[in-house]
Amino acid sequence: RTHISRFVVVYSTVGLMALVTILSFFVRFMGIFTTRFLGFLYPVYASIKALISERKDDDTQWLMYWVVYAAFSLFEQVALEQSKVLPLFFMVKLAFLSWCQFLNGAEFLYKILIKPFILAFRAIGFVE
Repeated sequence: RTHISRFVVVYSTVGLMALVTILSFFVRFMGIFTTRFLGFLYPVYASIKALISERKDDDTQWLMYWVVYAAFSLFEQVALEQSKVLPLFFMVKLAFLSWCQFLNGAEFLYKILIKPFILAFRAIGFVE
């Protein structure tokens, strides 16, 4: 037998469970806030800035980003809904969104995945 009372064990367990619950809520909230900020608010600002500028290449870059972002959001809603409880989900999503925005990842994904997909549907007459 140990010298720890049941009172201490029960309250320690309840306290630990409450702490884990609060921390998981905070991590999830901050993950959602950060990914929405980086994935949506900054690109809106950059898109408006690109539209105001005289250059057209930045318009194309951000248009490709929005197409990839929409495709990823659809995929995330359908296939990744349950994975949001995983601890690294938001870090991986932040890395993905950063890659798409700042390292031309959106252009890469658009050219190798989305454009061929749309062209295939266009060839069979499914979309114009």
